[in-house]
Amino acid sequence: MKILPKSARETKSAFFGKKGWALHSILVYMRKSESHQLDIQVFDHWSADTCQDAWFTASSLHAVIESLQVKPDWVTFLSDNGPHYHNADLMLILGHWNEWYNITVKKWVFLETGEAKTSIDSHHAQISHAINRYVRLGFDINEESGRKKKNSIPGNSNWYEWSWPTEEINTNRLTIEELKKQLKEYGVDTDTC
Repeated sequence: MKILPKSARETKSAFFGKKGWALHSILVYMRKSESHQLDIQVFDHWSADTCQDAWFTASSLHAVIESLQVKPDWVTFLSDNGPHYHNADLMLILGHWNEWYNITVKKWVFLETGEAKTSIDSHHAQISHAINRYVRLGFDINEESGRKKKNSIPGNSNWYEWSWPTEEINTNRLTIEELKKQLKEYGVDTDTC
């Protein structure tokens, strides 16, 4: 689902070429081992990259599997017929799940639009309603409202390579450089360190 800042209720044909966010939701139904009750969990994955491809889907599925307390023995997927699901790359990735996660992928069922996806569709409707209400109240969902960037290294988007120090002599270099930078902010001379 694509979330658009001002109008979360446009038709799919109006989505193309616009900026927004990608929302990928995964609904997990698991039977509790001690009973016949279903444990239902929803996992929402938000991305500023609106291109939902096989790799986006695979990384979303990986995050869900890694966060489950109890891993299932097998899975069956139900989804729409979108190209980010219905492609060879994703099917090849899922072919390795038994090796990687010890989970057998039984099958993937591709549903037509509006066919038996009411749970996820109503979840998306609730999100769209909340966003519309937030915008109607005068808030701007494009602003970060005072949040500071975390774990950001200035200029790293211009780097062509990232290396981790592995030799014994350099293993603490990144930590020491960061400490020197912080000490300089408090007026400590670090040139002699």
